Amino acid sequence: CGVANMLRERGFRVQVYPDVDKIGKQFNYASKRNIPYVWIASRDKPDIYEVKNMETGEQAAASPSTWAP
Repeated sequence: CGVANMLRERGFRVQVYPDVDKIGKQFNYASKRNIPYVWIASRDKPDIYEVKNMETGEQAAASPSTWAP
């Protein structure tokens, strides 16, 4: 996954969800593992992403090349 690799190169620990599932199931997976941020890719537009803060629930547009928690 391009985003995961880019974030790893920037020093972030990254885990990619292992299956194609509904987003709610993926959020539950992240929550159970205390994963603080979840990256969401746009279905319609390549290279458009959002990051969800799992603690606050806030979600905002982000770029993997510049994002910081």
